[in-house]
Amino acid sequence: MWSGRGARHARTPATARVSLDVDIAPDLPPLQADEDALVTALRNLLDNACKYTPADRRISVRVYAEDGRVVFAVKDNGIGIAARDRKRIFRRFYQVDRSLAREAGGCGLG
Repeated sequence: MWSGRGARHARTPATARVSLDVDIAPDLPPLQADEDALVTALRNLLDNACKYTPADRRISVRVYAEDGRVVFAVKDNGIGIAARDRKRIFRRFYQVDRSLAREAGGCGLG
């Protein structure tokens, strides 16, 4: 059972240089999940937000309940993803713009 502690431990070295706001709603419904996998997913999202956000990095993480589900939302003030690329971003190693990857490092969503 996921306890919610993992969201607070998802900080990475890259997030140390940003304005990071974490908001975890109280009284979340029980969640059967692999805590390590959730932390890994959040860390990947945070790392990507840091890589592709300008110098005044502002990132927020919200965890809240909606329609009986637990929702994890990561928002940043980065460059975003074009609508035409959104369907493909969950393909293994897919990168929207390979020139950005050379600059920021990485090989797609972790």
